[in-house]
Amino acid sequence: MIGIFRRSEEIDIFCTELYEVSTSGYVTLKIWHFNGTSIIEDLAETTMTKHEDGRWYYRYHIPSSAQYGIYHVIFSKYDTEGAAVTTGDYQVWDGSVSTAGSGIGLVTDTVTNSLGAPIAGVQVSAYVYGDLTKKIAETITSVAGIFELYLDPGTYIIRFTKDGWVSKTITEVVS
Repeated sequence: MIGIFRRSEEIDIFCTELYEVSTSGYVTLKIWHFNGTSIIEDLAETTMTKHEDGRWYYRYHIPSSAQYGIYHVIFSKYDTEGAAVTTGDYQVWDGSVSTAGSGIGLVTDTVTNSLGAPIAGVQVSAYVYGDLTKKIAETITSVAGIFELYLDPGTYIIRFTKDGWVSKTITEVVS
């Protein structure tokens, strides 16, 4: 799942798979822009907090200068047993639309190419059925090609776009 946040927002980034870190170990965190070239944070021996459900997380302040788009997060655990890695994504947006939506129905899927490989960075937009001028939610697919939109029950037009690719439009009924 992609978290969607604004610049200058403080967020908790959960490390969903690293439940146990020995007292002699530590966790590192790297965050970089989706295009893979712009590392915005590279923290060594970060201070992690253990959540009541046993997961570890890091409280992070998104810089006001962060570029819009998807950022990739990698946690690495180091202790006497070696390193284990878990990853995740989050999206920084400009606040111009109600991103990801706020409805009670979840529309989620994986966007793939003709060979079945996931496509990252696809803009997924939901519109009022029959009116492509009324965008009500949008998100961007994760590195794994996954997207999530939260929409109220009804019929929607979902449009998938990415530079260099043919756009696709489908009708989706949320119940």
